[in-house]
Amino acid sequence: MLFLCLPKKAIWYLNRNLATIVSEDPLTIQLTFEPKGRGQNGDAYSLGEKQNQCVVCGTNEDLTRHHIVPYTYRKHFSDTIKSHNSHDVVPICTFHHSEYEENYAIELKRIFAERYDAPLELETKTNSDLSIVVKYAKVLNDHWDTIPYKRKKQMITIIRNYHGYVGRLKHVILTYAYVDLTKTKTESHGEKVVSRVTEENKLQWFVETWREHFLHSMNPQFMPEHWDVHRSIERIG
Repeated sequence: MLFLCLPKKAIWYLNRNLATIVSEDPLTIQLTFEPKGRGQNGDAYSLGEKQNQCVVCGTNEDLTRHHIVPYTYRKHFSDTIKSHNSHDVVPICTFHHSEYEENYAIELKRIFAERYDAPLELETKTNSDLSIVVKYAKVLNDHWDTIPYKRKKQMITIIRNYHGYVGRLKHVILTYAYVDLTKTKTESHGEKVVSRVTEENKLQWFVETWREHFLHSMNPQFMPEHWDVHRSIERIG
C-alpha cells in the first residue's frame, strides 16, 4: 500500500495505462511501473481510514476544515513541510470551530505575539494593504480635483485607517504617493513568529504546542486513529 487517493486520481492513472484495477469496491488500483519513492508506505496515519465527522463532537453536519496550526502561521512554513501534510487539518463543525478560534486560539496567539514581539495588529498590515494605500495616494495626489467626492472620501478613509489620524492629510498623501513598494516589506504577525521560531530551530515544538493546546482546550473525542501530538513535521515516506 503506497497511498490513498480520491477516485478521480485513481482514474487518472487508469486512463494513462499507469495502473490496473485490483478491486472496484472499494476502488483499488495497482501501479504498472516502479515509483521513485514508497509514498506513504508504513505510515499508519496517512493510510488509515478517516471519518467525515467533527473531531470534537462527532456530528457530520455543518463541517469545515480546521487548521490545528492556524493558517496565519502555516502559510509561512516551507513547502516541504506544508505540502502533502494533512495531519494537522481535521474536520470540525462550525460551532466548535468558532468556539475554539474565538475563546482559545486567540489567547495562544497573544502569548506568541508577546514572546516574539509580533503584535497581532501586524496581521492586518500586510504588504498588500500597503500597496492599496500607495495606489490611492498616487491617484489622490495626481487627480484630486477630478475625483468624485464620495470616492475620494472612501480612499481617504482607507489611507487614514492604515496610517492613523496623526498628521495633515496632504502630507500623509504625499508620504505614501512616493513609496517604492519594491523596497518596502511589512512583516505580518504570522510571518514574524514563524521566522523567529525557525531561527531558534523550534518549529517542531511550535507545532506540538498548537496540537496540545487544541486537545487541552476542546477535548476532542473523535480524532483520527494514529493522530499523534509528536508526529514529525517532516514528510514521512
